[in-house]
Amino acid sequence: MVFIHKGLLRKLSGMGINGNAFANIEQFLTNRTMQVRVGSELSVTHSLENGTLQGLIISPLLFLMINDLPNDITETESTLFADDSCLFKSGRNLDFILRKMQTSLNKLVEWCDLKGFKISMEKKQL
Repeated sequence: MVFIHKGLLRKLSGMGINGNAFANIEQFLTNRTMQVRVGSELSVTHSLENGTLQGLIISPLLFLMINDLPNDITETESTLFADDSCLFKSGRNLDFILRKMQTSLNKLVEWCDLKGFKISMEKKQL
C-alpha cells in the first residue's frame, strides 16, 4: 500500500501539525522526481505522486498514515509494519470466514479511497 501525498498532508493538518513543520513536510513531498542511471545511460525522469524516499529518517515517521487502519477493520485481525498490512481470520466455518474477509476487504477499499492510498496489486498475496 502506498499513500498519496495529499492524503498524508490532510491527516497531518487534522492532527494539528502546522507552521514550519507542516511546510517542511509538504516541501519534502512536493514535486519529487526520480531517474535511474545504468552505467552512463539515464532513464527519463518520472514524477513521484506517492510514497516516500527510502533511507531518510523522516520516511518511516510518515507512515503514521496507516495507524488508524485497525480501528476501521473489525471483522478480521490485522497486522501492520511500516507500509505493509495483513488481514486474516481463522475459524472452522469457511463460509463465515469468507464473508468476514470480504467485508473487511470492502472496508479496506473504502478506507484507502478515503485516506488517499493505492493498493499495490503487484505485492498482494492471497
